[in-house]
Amino acid sequence: MPRRARKGALVVPLAITLVWASAMPAAAAPGDLDRTFRHDGTAITNLTPWNENVRDVAIQANEKIVVVGRASSRSGHGSFAVVRYRADGRLDRGFGGDGVVVTDVAKGEDSASAVAIQPNGKIVVVGTATVARRDTITLVRYRRKGALDRTFGEDGIATVDADDATGEDVAIQPDGRIVVVGTVFGTSWFAVARLDRLGGPDDTFHGDGIATVDVGAERAVTSALALQPDGKIVVAGASWTEAGFDGIAVARFLAGGKADGSFGTGGVATAEFTAGTDGGGDWAGGVAIQRNGRIVVAGDAGGPAEYTSSFGVARFLGDGSLDPSFRGDGTARTNFTKWDDSASDVAIQADGKIVAAGVAGFAWGSLPTFALARYRVDGTLDPSFGDGGKLRTRVGGVQPDQQLDIVGSWASAVALQSDGRIVVAGDVDRVAADRIDGRFAVARYRTR
Repeated sequence: MPRRARKGALVVPLAITLVWASAMPAAAAPGDLDRTFRHDGTAITNLTPWNENVRDVAIQANEKIVVVGRASSRSGHGSFAVVRYRADGRLDRGFGGDGVVVTDVAKGEDSASAVAIQPNGKIVVVGTATVARRDTITLVRYRRKGALDRTFGEDGIATVDADDATGEDVAIQPDGRIVVVGTVFGTSWFAVARLDRLGGPDDTFHGDGIATVDVGAERAVTSALALQPDGKIVVAGASWTEAGFDGIAVARFLAGGKADGSFGTGGVATAEFTAGTDGGGDWAGGVAIQRNGRIVVAGDAGGPAEYTSSFGVARFLGDGSLDPSFRGDGTARTNFTKWDDSASDVAIQADGKIVAAGVAGFAWGSLPTFALARYRVDGTLDPSFGDGGKLRTRVGGVQPDQQLDIVGSWASAVALQSDGRIVVAGDVDRVAADRIDGRFAVARYRTR
């Protein structure tokens, strides 16, 4: 997958023992790290002696923060990892006994990709487990204190009957049914599955619980989903040719699972941030729905050469066309560095402003960092946020027992708390002997 392919490719030892963000005035301002979170605005958690990667974050109704991803074992195999933090950034000891729950789903290579919180506080995590050498879309549901919910699926674990597929995102419908999107290898489809409250296939959804739509390319890669208030399901990802990722794709499904013919062409809309580039093309990392129904996608806008991409944000109208009121052509590109800058997720504030989060400065010999950009409703950068609408944060090494040799910090996901504060989750990498040792990392930012 695009986000994972970029992750962990560099080994550039550099000692970093501070947290740095651009534009840090003496008085608190939008974009500043929230010093009420832990003691400096960030929290770093070491789950195992081996590598860990973060994929998603969600906020519970009580403002506790749930972060999910992958934890490695000594053998190198992965497990689902779930970490819960209190609102002040400390680990929640009421979750799993120490704030951390690691689940070895299939006794092989397992990795959690996304998380959603049910209204009753149960935590639904989707990801991928390798079963009989085939990747399988897998869901795990946890009770509020971290125990597996044995009423869900088989002893807390459910799978989707899609051959050789990875689970990428999950959402909970108002009626409690669970929507999952994934990538089916070797196909040009976007795949959506819906499960009932107990983890079984929902036969009212396209007849067997699974719906697909062809995006019209050689291959398709699914990244994210969002639910509209009318029950329609929006899926974002990328189209792929043998040359690489060449454009973003957005599909919309009706509540019953059929592709929405009123959206784009046959339910699929496509766009390019930068046509004709050879730097890896464009792909979508996250998708969100504005109150007026417009669809915002954030991801990677490919550059003229390798390691020269930018944050890319696109906004679509309800019919699938690009929104001309968003910077004139429906797209916005944002550079932080001359290297690879890429958005992984997006969130919409209550005032309509758009927050995109990802990584800045990925390249050989460069130190990647957390990156955030905030846009006004017209797609222009918000000058009241950070440094002209942008900020970078090097996370790592300020906790008393965690002075780290950092080779990069990577933001994977963003969520908004009820008071508007921005929570960004990712991981920091350090050099450990001859390997990379990643750790969970969370940063919280002020919005006013």
